[in-house]
Amino acid sequence: MPVSKEQRLRQYLDLITGGRGAEEVIATVREHAGTIAESMAPPAAPMAEEALKSARGALEELAMGREIAPDAMGNVEAIIIPLLRPVYDIAGGTFSTSVFDGPATPGHALWTKLTTDAALKSRIEAVLPAIGRIELLWTTDIPYGGTGFIVGSNLLMTNRHVAQIFAQGLGERNLRYISGRAAGIDFKRDRDAGHVFTIKSVRMIHPYWDMAILEADGLPPGIAVPALSIEDSRDMLRDEIVAIGYPAFDSRNPADVQGGMFRSRFQVKRLQPGLLQGRGETDSFGKIVPAATHDCSTLGGNSGSALLHLGSGKIVGLHFAGRYLERNYAVPTAALAADKRVADLGLNFAGSASSSGNDWGAWWDKADRAAAPETAVADGGGADG
Repeated sequence: MPVSKEQRLRQYLDLITGGRGAEEVIATVREHAGTIAESMAPPAAPMAEEALKSARGALEELAMGREIAPDAMGNVEAIIIPLLRPVYDIAGGTFSTSVFDGPATPGHALWTKLTTDAALKSRIEAVLPAIGRIELLWTTDIPYGGTGFIVGSNLLMTNRHVAQIFAQGLGERNLRYISGRAAGIDFKRDRDAGHVFTIKSVRMIHPYWDMAILEADGLPPGIAVPALSIEDSRDMLRDEIVAIGYPAFDSRNPADVQGGMFRSRFQVKRLQPGLLQGRGETDSFGKIVPAATHDCSTLGGNSGSALLHLGSGKIVGLHFAGRYLERNYAVPTAALAADKRVADLGLNFAGSASSSGNDWGAWWDKADRAAAPETAVADGGGADG
């Protein structure tokens, strides 16, 4: 039986508040009403106050288990989701809620520590230079492929479904560029474009997880390689994280909610805080995988985003999918650390994985047995065009 949007909203509120749902959000709206009204753009302040009033009334109906009026749903979404899971601009090596549109602010009401806690802010800023936008160099029809981040010496991690925009093959052997499709990565892409580093080869397209390893041509030596956690993010229920990537406008989600949250600016580097939500099974390339889940406010272009654990400063997941008003899915770095073929590439794991191994050996065997493509292209710059 189809789930209504209202039911999805109830479920989402329960998820992101740890089961406290609308009641906690009502209290938060009351406490931070002034800050919320000032930060809403658009609408203008008087309209924002009216929207807040409408949303609070609708939340009270939700808290009492009653249905809410359809015209109030938009106000609930436009306030609640940005309130609990805001979006920060990234530019000049730092982040705030208004880098692009005005002077920097202390941060969002519920996430002020991201900008006021000096140690935490520094921990996040240390990772920002290592995350970039995967550029599709042969076309202007598609603005970019997704997000990628440095995981080793000249090595990048992104999603399998991102790499397969420009590459063919599966596993480690006989991978090649699709003729005429060269790619690169830009570690800036905030206000302006930066230098694009060519992706010269595809080192791995994982046969089980939605993950790929790319090799770039001479990445800047000054960028620190983030540590990849060997602790399982599927066991880190409600630990705080930030997703860092390049969200794009997503036609599957309400345009007005996206416009407000992302301040009508897309395809640029963003930081999106949230919580890990445990283990969740989801479909991935025709099979069900036991992924990590989270509730950051991600959009389509976030494919390949790094999930940074705020407590440890380590990358704990690779975002690969999500459903609006439900939850998002990530490849746990701990699972990748348990895969000897991944570890042997020289990725910067923060220690050795447990000896328990993994459950996807059959998928590697299948990839190894696959027929070799006719032509292997090792150099992305050598692809046609």
